[in-house]
Amino acid sequence: SIPEAAPTVFEIVEEVVSGTPSAITADNYEPAIRLFNEFATAGRVGAAQEQREESAVRKGKPVKEKKRP
Repeated sequence: SIPEAAPTVFEIVEEVVSGTPSAITADNYEPAIRLFNEFATAGRVGAAQEQREESAVRKGKPVKEKKRP
């Protein structure tokens, strides 16, 4: 998982969903939904971590530095 890639992936997903003509067809509907669900699940995990960090900052608690690969 590369957090920096999330905005680009989201743009691609948005284009797939809202493009004309639609890129989602009866043939690829289920795989597309699985892909979108995986993306949403990954985003949820990151959002939860950010919310915990923001809450700690507001309460004046120190926040651990993120490890970068």
